[in-house]
Amino acid sequence: MDQGIEAEIHDMRRDGVSLSQIQSWLKAVGVDGLINRRGTTWRQLPDDLRAQVEDPKTAAAVVTEHVALIKRPVVVSGEQVFVGFSDALKVHLAQS
Repeated sequence: MDQGIEAEIHDMRRDGVSLSQIQSWLKAVGVDGLINRRGTTWRQLPDDLRAQVEDPKTAAAVVTEHVALIKRPVVVSGEQVFVGFSDALKVHLAQS
């Protein structure tokens, strides 16, 4: 259904995500907001890497190598970052 909203789709698994992009997302939504701890990638991650992901100072480097740790979708609209299909995202899109 076309809502008249322009979007650029980026396949994180295929195309990767830059370290600086992940750092900006982490700054905007935090580790808890960005990291998917329910997925297979998290469950298979060694404990030392899990610990690095929990630390905001080292999380981006690990996530760059394991982009499947990122909750999806990530929607960037101007300076705002939305992760997942949240109510905040729905309201934002309705107002766009």
